[in-house]
Amino acid sequence: MSQRTRSRPRGVRGFRVLLLRTAAAVLVAAAILVELPSAQAGASGVLDPSFGRGGIVLTPFGGNLDAAVAGLGLQPDGKIVAGGGVGDRITLARYRPDGSLDRAFGSRGIATTTLADNARVGAITLQPDGRIVVAGGTGTGEEGFLVARYTPGGVLDRSFGTNGFVRTPIDGVAFAHAIARQHDGKIVVAGISYVKSHQAFALARYNAAGSLDRSFGSGGVVTTLIDDWDDARGVAIQPDGKIVVAGAASGCCVDDNSLWDFALARYRPDGSLDPGFGDGGVVTTPIGTYTRDWAKAVVLQPDGKLIVVGDTTNERTQGGFALAGYLPNGSLDSGFGSGGRVIHLGPYGGSLEAVALQPDGKVVAAGASAGRGFAVVRLLPNGTFDETFGVEGIVSLRLAKEPGSPDEALAVAVQKNGGIVAAGQSYQKQTDEAHSVFALVRLLGDRSHRLRVRLRGGRKGTVVSKPAAISCGKTCSAWFGAGTSVKLITKPPRGWIVTWSRACSGERRSCRLRMGANRTAVATFSRCVVPRAVGKPLTRAKRAIRRAHCSLGHVKRRSSRKRAGLVLGQRPRPGAKRPAGTPIDLVVSRGR
Repeated sequence: MSQRTRSRPRGVRGFRVLLLRTAAAVLVAAAILVELPSAQAGASGVLDPSFGRGGIVLTPFGGNLDAAVAGLGLQPDGKIVAGGGVGDRITLARYRPDGSLDRAFGSRGIATTTLADNARVGAITLQPDGRIVVAGGTGTGEEGFLVARYTPGGVLDRSFGTNGFVRTPIDGVAFAHAIARQHDGKIVVAGISYVKSHQAFALARYNAAGSLDRSFGSGGVVTTLIDDWDDARGVAIQPDGKIVVAGAASGCCVDDNSLWDFALARYRPDGSLDPGFGDGGVVTTPIGTYTRDWAKAVVLQPDGKLIVVGDTTNERTQGGFALAGYLPNGSLDSGFGSGGRVIHLGPYGGSLEAVALQPDGKVVAAGASAGRGFAVVRLLPNGTFDETFGVEGIVSLRLAKEPGSPDEALAVAVQKNGGIVAAGQSYQKQTDEAHSVFALVRLLGDRSHRLRVRLRGGRKGTVVSKPAAISCGKTCSAWFGAGTSVKLITKPPRGWIVTWSRACSGERRSCRLRMGANRTAVATFSRCVVPRAVGKPLTRAKRAIRRAHCSLGHVKRRSSRKRAGLVLGQRPRPGAKRPAGTPIDLVVSRGR
């Protein structure tokens, strides 16, 4: 969704956090795909067929309630935790690697909790022990920051805060948009604090047990007013303990003509602004000459540089993706994009809401392409769009079946095998109305492999795969993520048998492969075409019968002038076509 329709806060009413609702089932639906790469162009950016239905998982929550994923967490075992909210309830869902709900989590895969009136989720993070920490607030912001922790099974962790959660009032009203965990186990939450006519960056740091860390700022809380109106959306922790917060700042009220800039602040471990970063710890960056620029997320690179993503809108109300690269001292990185900036404007606008790094340094960001649904982009480390991904570095997906209904990705993560998971919301018709549901997609990354299937023999034989990606009657192929287990299942015509070769072997109906490289499997469909046995020695006749996928039937011997062991007659006749395994009766010479 573009900045114009979503991102601009309006006082307390501007706490644009998505309403989320609960339920107990996963709905998977076909998608209309826009700007997807062709199979010939390569696998990166292609929907992963081993996830949900064709790479898409939709989870509705019933009762005509709206829902959206606000944060993602990846477990070491490949399971995916998605966090959002439903009405007054915080909602978590855990999915198995194939996209199905993990019924060992919460209630049949979903955990819901009522912690405050109109509770909303801004972000989640996973601890190394599998516990899940959620940050957010309420729709009015009057409760301040709301932080809760759950066990790996989806139950409130009563050892955290008071009965599993903490409320942190901050001057005026406040809401938490971002969360990060320090190496020492402390938890940093970033968001906004609104007082009278000003809105400021707000941070709080918690000890591992949920109490405020009194060594940070003033009693565990820090607020920073960069301009008259600030909006903090992302947070990152440096190895030295310094904290970087990214968002936007404006010197005016919030209206259609106000100018906004990307805004960053870096704090020392004690919560004070770091004078070695920008101007006294603060950096503001206009992306265009007359624009409203909004940073939504930040990621720290291994060399200490920063990548910030968001959106921009110019004086002609054209919107688009915006990214900026920064050196460790806060100055723009001239080696990223054009002078440190990357702008991608389009007729439909667009926004980037989340960002992640691949191990190879490529930048993956997700958001919305207005009018086209989910958007996932990938850039090279120098800020150039990666043309090996999607279409010129961009994948757009429309999941909603209702015309004009917005799809939007609000979180993104990169899995160990290179798969890219993006999550957010999609409007789907439930009963008589369309309501938003949890929406997740998984795209193949660079570590994907192609499975080719070739069919020989019977023209009516087919091969399908689980996960569903291959369904063919001739040569066909599909891409799968590294490590994916694929089962090939044959459907031969009645009376035919299947013999596998290449990556599979043997005479069997199915074959299972684990994708660790590009592979080719050949399925040969055969039936019994009766060979000519008359005139052959019995041993040669038996061999010919086996090779023709027939079987040896009754062998009758009789006296003959022919030498012993020579086949004198057979039934059925040579050339007859019968089901595989049909017995061939022979008459064999006994000699004189």
